[in-house]
Amino acid sequence: MATFYVPAVNLIGKGVVNEVGPYVKELGYTKALLVTDKYIESSDILPKILKPLDDEGIAYVIFSDVEPNPTCKNVMDGVAALKEHNCDFIISVGGGSPQDAASCISVIATMAVSHRIMKVCISLLKKAFLL
Repeated sequence: MATFYVPAVNLIGKGVVNEVGPYVKELGYTKALLVTDKYIESSDILPKILKPLDDEGIAYVIFSDVEPNPTCKNVMDGVAALKEHNCDFIISVGGGSPQDAASCISVIATMAVSHRIMKVCISLLKKAFLL
């Protein structure tokens, strides 16, 4: 049996964006990988998300290389950004694609196997099902 634990918290409600900074600070996190898409990144939505983080002194890196129906490359690039910038938590902003990408990034980033080993396993599974 294999188990993995990926805690997920969804803050939902009117004005909840203003609670993000204090909530994250209370949890003790210090640097976010903010996963979004190009539309959100260029809209007036993103500054509303960033202000509460700035107010609490929480650092962040914006990762907006998420396509509709995110690809494995989008996810692996997000994992690389998370590790490169030493982010200790993830915030997803946007619709299903950023949320899907953020979920996959968090799972892969916490796995004990490398991307190369995972690709070999997937390749072997595909071959097994084709036989």
